[in-house]
Amino acid sequence: MKKLTQILTVLLASLLVAVSLVPCAFAGASADILRNPDGPIVGVSNRGLRRDYPENSLAGIVAAGKTGIGYVLTDVKKTADGVFILFADDTTERMLDCPEIMTVAEASYAELTAYRLKEYSGGAGAKGSEETVPTLDQALAAAQKEGFSLLLKADVSLLPELCDYLAEKDATGDTALLVNAKATEIAAALAGRKNLPPVLGVKRGNVIFSVWSYLRQAKEGGLSGVQLQTTNRYGVNFHQTVLGRFKGNLRAVADPTDTRLCGAREDSEKWWDDLISRGYSVIITDEAALFADYLTRNDAARQRLGDLCTRYETEWKLPEFASPRFNDYKKAYTDAKAEAERILSDASVSNREIGDCAAALQKAVDDINANYGALEEGSAGSTVTAPRIALCVGAVIVVVAVQVYFFKKRKKN
Repeated sequence: MKKLTQILTVLLASLLVAVSLVPCAFAGASADILRNPDGPIVGVSNRGLRRDYPENSLAGIVAAGKTGIGYVLTDVKKTADGVFILFADDTTERMLDCPEIMTVAEASYAELTAYRLKEYSGGAGAKGSEETVPTLDQALAAAQKEGFSLLLKADVSLLPELCDYLAEKDATGDTALLVNAKATEIAAALAGRKNLPPVLGVKRGNVIFSVWSYLRQAKEGGLSGVQLQTTNRYGVNFHQTVLGRFKGNLRAVADPTDTRLCGAREDSEKWWDDLISRGYSVIITDEAALFADYLTRNDAARQRLGDLCTRYETEWKLPEFASPRFNDYKKAYTDAKAEAERILSDASVSNREIGDCAAALQKAVDDINANYGALEEGSAGSTVTAPRIALCVGAVIVVVAVQVYFFKKRKKN
């Protein structure tokens, strides 16, 4: 009996240790990614897979999360009876298949769920679906189960209560907030609260000093990033004068799902590369699966570039060329090597930049090997051999003989 008790005690202790190692709800590090201004690229699915499901529907959000994109943006509203729901508009006109238009803040949750969400992005003529308006609580549970995070877009007036709700649910570690308001208003709404999720602001416009002011206020107010919006393709929001101020301070967020928000840039890999190369590190997209694949290929390309650098550092040596005319090859290699080191030290670099750098480094080495692979270090392009000496001496003799011949001929005349 004593032995059995000892065995049960050991088993119980092991079970308690195992339970203590299981992460609690929303204890993941994904929120910390947004807090790091120089962290890796973050993809955000816009309102779930709304090409296959109603936007902000639970099914669409879960489907987006399963693509591996990491974050799913969803809109949060509050009903008249105090329930946080996922719904973008102030009224039911666009997205709810009901006979009369209701104001969300004046309707109860039961009244809203009596009707079905319209398919896809709704609008006039859109059919009803099988989905109803989900609660935020349902979305948090689904995110926890499937292992993705939520970016909650909410009005600044909801921030205090919403942050308290997330803290109560122990969900601040794996959620973030997107708020379209002045940075000072956001900071005021969050004042005095602790254990907050990362908060992203929104600045619409194209006046450089106004943008600079917002960024300064956002940093002072504890925000983690800012979504810049403009219709101007060539606006300051896409120039280094603005984006350079994000480095080490804030996340730059872009939303190409609406060309009016992103300087007419489209939601495609070409423009993701463009935005990321300019300094944006959080991309909101309708192409969740494609962007998840983009991130996977980014990691693989970064690994290949690192392996390439390591190989040339350990298995290959740059020749020391004696002649200045070979400096172009050396410069091409050293420039490509420096760019590779910059890219590998930067967590947010576009696929195009990584690929171009790897190609430039490989080409520089190939050019050197093709021209000087067989020559010894220190003598490339200037090797002295007996045939070359004889050829040079012969050429000098010929030139001197010709000069002597014409000199004598002129003297006789």
